[in-house]
Amino acid sequence: MLEKLIEQNQQKKTESVHHISEFLYRGQANSEWGLQTTLDRYCSDPYSVKEYYKSISIVKSEIETFSGQKWEIPTPWDYNEWLNKNDFLTEFPAYEYMVYLRHHGFPSPLLDWSRSPYIAAFFAFNDLLAASDKVSIFVYQEYAHAGKTWCSSDPHIFTRGPLVTSHKRHFLQKAEYSVCVINTPEQLYTDHGKAFSCSIPGQDVLFKLEIPTSERINPTTLLVVL
Repeated sequence: MLEKLIEQNQQKKTESVHHISEFLYRGQANSEWGLQTTLDRYCSDPYSVKEYYKSISIVKSEIETFSGQKWEIPTPWDYNEWLNKNDFLTEFPAYEYMVYLRHHGFPSPLLDWSRSPYIAAFFAFNDLLAASDKVSIFVYQEYAHAGKTWCSSDPHIFTRGPLVTSHKRHFLQKAEYSVCVINTPEQLYTDHGKAFSCSIPGQDVLFKLEIPTSERINPTTLLVVL
């Protein structure tokens, strides 16, 4: 099934004059789980973008002390000024720092994806403690036709790519990230599922593949499924 989707997307990229995104993949050990960031798990309600940035700014000195690394990021005041004039479509202040925090267990609004379906499959089948008969692999495409649009009152997804200095896991996992933001009127990080539930045709396309956990011991069959 996935091979067919990839072939169709490559054909679309060949024929279209618009930007068509490559697929991103995310594997989860229980097919009943939704797409949640670690911040979603920590706080079930939408979380203020400004307050989150303030929190990671407060701990920055301590993180730098114990990690031996330094990050040049905007002050909370400058960040708030930026938020009043911009959005995450063209920029993502403190992205490198946030990726580092994400890979070291700090609750994060970043949802991590991989450019490889096989890495996604590894994570789907790696957690033996997840009680489920099926695992899931999500396939996401941000741009499927001609750009993106949204209503300011609706949740919308922004992605950021791999070109960032970070932990080696970032590169080994071929990682990219997305955030979901809503303006109400304050900007809030929110559940990705809310954006997919009101998705506009031609953008933020999501597929979900469910695979029996029994296929974990049969790599040949798994490759056929993928």
